[in-house]
Amino acid sequence: MNWKLITALWMREVGVLRDFYITYFGAKSNVLYHIKKTEVKSYFLSFDEETRLKLMGHSDIAE
Repeated sequence: MNWKLITALWMREVGVLRDFYITYFGAKSNVLYHIKKTEVKSYFLSFDEETRLKLMGHSDIAE
């Protein structure tokens, strides 16, 4: 896989935004990656061969 650009977004609830991108933009997602020591959770979303979006979340992020 040859990734040209990855954009990352931080938020409180990664699952909600993941579902939004899947529903409205046809994104494909990997399974949840959870780092238990830091409580960081993330998903990689793909939209085509070159477009990727990383969603990262933590419960300490302010709304």
